[in-house]
Amino acid sequence: MNTEYIKILPELKAHYANGGNMMEFLRNHFGRGYNNFDDIICSYDLQSGTYIEFAKKNQDFIQKYSLEVANILEGIDGSINSILEAGVGEATTFANMLGNLKTPCINAFGVDISWSRVHLGNKYLADKNLNYVKLGTGNIFNLPFKDDSIDIVYTSHAIEPNGGVESKLVAELYRVAAKYLVLFEPAYDFADGESKKRMEKNGYCIKLWDVIKEEGYEVVEHRLMNLYSNPLNPTGLTIIKKKGESTNKVGWACPITNIELEVVDNVMTNDSLGVSYPIIKNIPCLLPENAILTSCFNK
Repeated sequence: MNTEYIKILPELKAHYANGGNMMEFLRNHFGRGYNNFDDIICSYDLQSGTYIEFAKKNQDFIQKYSLEVANILEGIDGSINSILEAGVGEATTFANMLGNLKTPCINAFGVDISWSRVHLGNKYLADKNLNYVKLGTGNIFNLPFKDDSIDIVYTSHAIEPNGGVESKLVAELYRVAAKYLVLFEPAYDFADGESKKRMEKNGYCIKLWDVIKEEGYEVVEHRLMNLYSNPLNPTGLTIIKKKGESTNKVGWACPITNIELEVVDNVMTNDSLGVSYPIIKNIPCLLPENAILTSCFNK
């Protein structure tokens, strides 16, 4: 992370404690009109715990939304062999969705840029006896997985703050998907005037649907979801089919080279790679920025 962010953390925390919007504060502080990677990771990490609090206070909504997500995902591919939630946060949607699947999916992965959110997500999953789920830190611009490696890749309000880079985001998610990419994201094209203004102000991905059409992805379904928590941030559903078959090589990979990784001496590495990634509290840290040159690791 840029050291300038570390320097202003006390000021940012105080702004958040007073009810301020952290990403808006950071955009203004650095004089930018868009959210960058460090804005997003700072904002999300300092909010860690709030999503679990919301889930506990709104159990009826979370259960209904997760059931709808589970039915949609299971409906497009029957028994799911492998699944990834990119931008998993504190795993509130992921855990409840997995619990609603008719057939359990043991190859379940989730990544998020915030270590703190992943750490709390592991605790949330453990509370629901979903200890088989594998979470790690990861960037949706550089996912730590091989090409065509996971049957269904999906997001739930994870890519929304990345306005302006919709094409790159969709391409990376599509790269990892073997069969389907499913997006549960803010529906700018279905939103009313007030909602659109809010999305524009917050730097959301307002051109997501335009990019999907322009790039020629095979769209199976595109509509408004039945449920969403904020009427000013309606959730749209977009199902994209990928022509190809799963490689069935499901596991972590280097986010830079996509070479498969394995655990050795509490780090994730590969003999041919010469790079290692740390593991903190059983969480593989697989952001590109976490790469450590270890060419003599086995010498």
